[in-house]
Amino acid sequence: MRYTGVSRVFYGPFYVNCIKHYCPNCNELLHKITVSKIVNSRSPEAKDFSFGDTYLVGNVKFIWTEFKCPICGFQTSIRELKRFEKELKRMADEKKPAIKYQYNMNPFYVHWKKHYCPKCNNKLTVKYKSEVINSKSPEAKYYDFSVGDIYIVGDVDFRTSFFHCDKCDFTIPFDEMKKFEKKNS
Repeated sequence: MRYTGVSRVFYGPFYVNCIKHYCPNCNELLHKITVSKIVNSRSPEAKDFSFGDTYLVGNVKFIWTEFKCPICGFQTSIRELKRFEKELKRMADEKKPAIKYQYNMNPFYVHWKKHYCPKCNNKLTVKYKSEVINSKSPEAKYYDFSVGDIYIVGDVDFRTSFFHCDKCDFTIPFDEMKKFEKKNS
């Protein structure tokens, strides 16, 4: 599609370029990516973009930066990531146990692919085991208390996800299920 103008959107350059950010799913370092979209100034979605003082009219290409995880493919805007990190910090400040999901599998594999029980062939659901660990306890050395540049102090609710069959009460970790499916395909 042809466009008549280009607008580069900058949001929090210090936050984007000087601070390391980590994936909330797999705790991998997030990479900056450039995203663009062509928007017509008369379209309904134009209200979500700044066309200046009407000097940008017609099809305008908007370019901005987002974050993407190279491992699980998680992608988010700067504003959403900032909101998420702010919420994590607020939870840590309030002394409520922060929640950290320990995820060792691609979310597409877990949530969009159908998985069936190896015992009874019933559809599996995702459940999690919850364990609250204090960052100053002896067992804390076995857990990672960091999320992005934030190190959570105090109690953290570590949640480990797995597949569960409601029919026969069978449970299996994600990686074991993947091995089983690979072997039986």
